[in-house]
Amino acid sequence: MIRKMGIVWKLRQVMAAHDLFQTSDLVPLLAERGVHLSREQVFRLVTQPPQRLSMDTLAALCDVFSCSPKRPDRGRRRERRGPQGRQ
Repeated sequence: MIRKMGIVWKLRQVMAAHDLFQTSDLVPLLAERGVHLSREQVFRLVTQPPQRLSMDTLAALCDVFSCSPKRPDRGRRRERRGPQGRQ
């Protein structure tokens, strides 16, 4: 059986918590940290979970929002069940 992995991507909510309400507001903040993305790329990054994400971009986002990739509200683990549905 193939298990699908997924994450909860809350970049829009994190931006709002820092009073950033337009995706274009993030462009210069990333550029200050050496990550040069177009407005369209940043829009996609904010509005949908990325399939791939460079470590530089992740580090820049963590720096912008003073967070860490280990924050528990950033990811979600799916429950693993034993052979007969037990956990």
